[in-house]
Amino acid sequence: MRSKYLLVFSLVSLLILSTGLICKAAQEEIVIGLGSDALYLDPHQQNETTTNMLVSHIFESLVEATADLEIVPALAERWIRYSDTDWIFHLRKGVKFHNGNDLTAEDVKFSIERVRTTIIANMVAPIAQVNIIDDYTIEIITAEPYAVLLRDLRGIKIVDKDYVSAVGDEYFNLNPIGTGPYKLQEWIKADHITFVANQDYWGKIPEFKQATFKPITNVATRTAALLSGDVDFIVNVPVRDTIRIERSPNLELIRKPSLRLIYLHVDGWRDRSPTIDLPVNPLQDLRVRQAIYYGINIDAIVKSVMNGHAYPAEQYVQSTHLGYLDGIERYPYNPEKARELLKEAGYPDGFTVTLDSPNDRYVNDALVAQAIASQLAKIGIKIELNLMPKSLFFDYVRPGDKSSLVMSGWSATSGGAGRMYEVFLITRDKYEGYGGSNRGHYSNSEFDRMVLKASSTASIEERDEYLQEATKIALNDLALIPLYYQEDLLAKKDFIDYTPRVDNYILAHEMRRNK
Repeated sequence: MRSKYLLVFSLVSLLILSTGLICKAAQEEIVIGLGSDALYLDPHQQNETTTNMLVSHIFESLVEATADLEIVPALAERWIRYSDTDWIFHLRKGVKFHNGNDLTAEDVKFSIERVRTTIIANMVAPIAQVNIIDDYTIEIITAEPYAVLLRDLRGIKIVDKDYVSAVGDEYFNLNPIGTGPYKLQEWIKADHITFVANQDYWGKIPEFKQATFKPITNVATRTAALLSGDVDFIVNVPVRDTIRIERSPNLELIRKPSLRLIYLHVDGWRDRSPTIDLPVNPLQDLRVRQAIYYGINIDAIVKSVMNGHAYPAEQYVQSTHLGYLDGIERYPYNPEKARELLKEAGYPDGFTVTLDSPNDRYVNDALVAQAIASQLAKIGIKIELNLMPKSLFFDYVRPGDKSSLVMSGWSATSGGAGRMYEVFLITRDKYEGYGGSNRGHYSNSEFDRMVLKASSTASIEERDEYLQEATKIALNDLALIPLYYQEDLLAKKDFIDYTPRVDNYILAHEMRRNK
């Protein structure tokens, strides 16, 4: 009898031990549900937040940013600014790419020069020369004084020159090699990306040995995956699921104001606009752009569509950022004023225009676009919606040749309005490296002058003054119509210790297990 009890006790003990080992093994891995997939894994082929965040597991830059966006050393362990235009960077020794190749100054120079021919060329536009001093020392010279070079360098991921040159861009995109804390194990597009910890990493090896990111575009499915235990962490929590998550055991809701502005890009600077069947483009008239602004009830959208999880925007960056103007107020919702302006501009019966918008990139983006269409119909502007997934949207709208009105978003993670203005609002095809995503073909020579002056000063204070002047000009022209700032909504299981970042990057190597 005693042996029978001993056998049962041993089996129970083994079961408890094995269960504990299974739980422990499970907690060596983390599964994160995203709203969308990466567009590329080549870090130089796109500038989109989800893509940037995912490639940051594989690749690193000379400098990185903390959760509060403080610039800190990364592949460069230190740097010296010898003059307003001359910088020397000293690389860490002993850093290896995932294939075993050593990181050297050749890789840094190659990466910077490679970016010059990509969609993110504006990041290196201020750089005039890159000179190799020795294997672990590199000199970067800017054409003019440039106050935010370090923040730009954060966006330039360093790739292995020998590897990229040998395999070519297409293969490299699917089989990326970096120096980061994780290596790519598998990428099944639209299903999952799995990373495994880089055991030879120069820094702290991630606690989670495997991190899998799943693009779950359907918001209800994403919440269900968290509640069922299929994933451990989700982003872009549906606004109507927040209370349900807060009341669920072993789950935690994280909410914080976002830097991400949702806005309308208006094609107001061409004689003809591609989706408006009129002999003259009505969006060229400032009164028409003003009518659109007056005709959108953003408070109703925040309340009813975003369930209160957003903040009306009156300009293009928040008060903490360079280029912010004190005393600016939103246009109040005033459909009567909007109709008067349309009549004054010669469009008493309105007109028809297509609104391009993603339907899986931003929180409730399709619903917001539908609400805007409904509201503008009340002032006589008929909106035809062209909704598409993120995987198609950015390449569709970037050239600006198909769009009249675009709803999109921008997160000013560089700490100011400068990058947004350089990408979206400087006159297109006039200055090398600038204006590549100027979808509305905005052109104002004084605005350009202010932004270029902001990009050619070593003084942060002067940069702020120039960007404020640029903001004033762009707002007067309504180059962009600001809508609202999102609220970042995240949810996680309680075994995860995580500090949310200002830029809303979800980095598995910054996560810990609660003890």
